[in-house]
Amino acid sequence: MRDDLDRALRENKNGLNRISDKTRLSHRLFETSELNVRLFDLEPIVSLAEVLIAPNCHVIHNDSFQSPPGGGITSWHQDDHAHYIVTHGDPPTNVHLPVLFFTANYHLTDVTDIEHGGTEVIPRSHLFGATPPERLEGTEWESQIHYNLGRAGSVVLFNN
Repeated sequence: MRDDLDRALRENKNGLNRISDKTRLSHRLFETSELNVRLFDLEPIVSLAEVLIAPNCHVIHNDSFQSPPGGGITSWHQDDHAHYIVTHGDPPTNVHLPVLFFTANYHLTDVTDIEHGGTEVIPRSHLFGATPPERLEGTEWESQIHYNLGRAGSVVLFNN
């Protein structure tokens, strides 16, 4: 898969985008990589998707990116806009948001140390009802950071 991504980025077949000066993204790898197509049938991910979303769910996109040391997205963000906004007071505790889609990030290299990651998430942050600040140091959210580390081949699932 790394070779397929390297080739797609080199040949710019799938619309190369730059996330930053160092991070490069290639869209729709399933168009040029049989290995990426095979990801869609991997268990237990496919069965989990069918339970979480629907038996007839489908892949929306299949993007891959490289984040070399010193690259990557370096600020906290949501991959989509907040699903609801709390305009005053605390977020409600009686909200259940259905899973409409989720992201499966497969590590193509070992990400076993925090310094190698950009793998941090804040569990249940989709219920905060607000956009996160760019930096979490010194905020109430700092203690809730979870690092999704793993060896090459690991997969991290998250929603936004």
